[in-house]
Amino acid sequence: MNRALPFGTARFAKEDRLKKRLVLPTVLLAVLSISLHADSWTDIISLSGWGRAVVAPYAFSGGDSSVSAATYSDSNVPVIGFTASGKSPNGQIGFVTDLEYAALVNNGEITGGLVVPGYNFKAWVQPFDLIKLTAGAFVEDDFRGTVGNTQFATWLLPNSNTNEDTIFSRFQADLGAHFKLLPLSFLDSAWNGLMIEGALGSNRAPTGSPYTENQANLNLIGLSAADAYKEMQIGIGYKIPGVGLARAQFIGNNRPELEPDYTNVSYPDGQLLTSGLVFNKYADVIEAAFQFNAVKGLNVDAGVKIPLQYTTDAGFLEYSALNPNGPVQAEDGVENITVQLPYQASVGVDWTPPFLRAFDLVARVDTSFGGTTLDPGSHQIDFGTDISVWFLPSYKITDFVKVGTDFCMDMRQPDVWEQPIGVEMASKTSGSGYTDYGIGPWVGLDFGGGSYLKAGVMMMLPGSSRYAWVGDNSIGYQFQETFTGEPVISFPISFTYNF
Repeated sequence: MNRALPFGTARFAKEDRLKKRLVLPTVLLAVLSISLHADSWTDIISLSGWGRAVVAPYAFSGGDSSVSAATYSDSNVPVIGFTASGKSPNGQIGFVTDLEYAALVNNGEITGGLVVPGYNFKAWVQPFDLIKLTAGAFVEDDFRGTVGNTQFATWLLPNSNTNEDTIFSRFQADLGAHFKLLPLSFLDSAWNGLMIEGALGSNRAPTGSPYTENQANLNLIGLSAADAYKEMQIGIGYKIPGVGLARAQFIGNNRPELEPDYTNVSYPDGQLLTSGLVFNKYADVIEAAFQFNAVKGLNVDAGVKIPLQYTTDAGFLEYSALNPNGPVQAEDGVENITVQLPYQASVGVDWTPPFLRAFDLVARVDTSFGGTTLDPGSHQIDFGTDISVWFLPSYKITDFVKVGTDFCMDMRQPDVWEQPIGVEMASKTSGSGYTDYGIGPWVGLDFGGGSYLKAGVMMMLPGSSRYAWVGDNSIGYQFQETFTGEPVISFPISFTYNF
């Protein structure tokens, strides 16, 4: 399989966003130490930390080998996090700040490190039990999927991007507002678990405009609040006593539209109309999920994602680079391209049987299917169905020692490119299908409180060779081989702290 992995993938996106929000954590600590009395600050301020680092002293495939000294499960740098949070004595207003280490990356090279805001850098207020309002950078996990994946996922499969959000997306923003309503909070009953939550971003002015303010009253001309509201994320959830959690949500699109570009007057360029939220992409998406936990020791969480079909005349990536063909990019102004992003369905199971509490099984199945792109009169692309299966049994030998083996498989059908429509052009999609496998035994040491050490032998079995597309390289060197198709054996050591 020769599908190119996009250069600068999603794993770098968080690092890029974090660099833009650089802060000096010592300022926060100094303010806390000056403004709070020593005998009272612990009543309103809490400190905690979570982090994970993965060291791989050796990995090899064929005659090649390498070392990674400091990484995370799915990124180039470890997560070294520290959280300070606080609230007023009456518990109605407060803040949460996450400080993390992030690499400083220049042209793909790690040239240093920064201490930057993490997922949360937010203030919140809850004047009544009924409503809570949050602003800043945040993650809100009330509705998020509840069954995760192995921390060695990226050591087992080339494409291993499934996590809790694959079941149901949480609310997340680089800079936005979030509200939470509890309409039945006045009931003194277990049946009062109705929640309505939403997240909202901000309007963006056309490129080259003089609007440098983010304040709404200073950024009005030519804009519409409707753009921001139609692209918000809003969901509803209900906790059913003794049964589980049902939830559904709508995530509005934030795809580029043709807007005036005052730096390029020859033609309006496609640009995003809002900013701030993380999960609103090119299509409106409807999500639904149900968590079942009525049986002791059993947690089952299943979800579906339904992207709505759309038509666009703004430029977008139609088809990723696939060796030997470069990426196919639709240009601004090409009208009536219709896109149906793939549907998704996922189910996760976490089972610890009451009769054998030392045993635990985590299993997941994630699928995507039905994606198409249609350019009338030119071509149609049908994207192949993808199914990934994870089977993660483990056994606690003692309270301190646990062993397990991770099994996984990723099966992807080939894409089909028709040009003209009805006539397959096999040269466009050759190698787009594959079947990958992974297996990895491991042993873990539990230090208590969610802190542990885990080491294993991971074997990745790519079904075909893979390439990354580096568009800035010279012609002939834009495709870089990332996997040869030979087995990749690695020896990762992961250690996690949580306190």
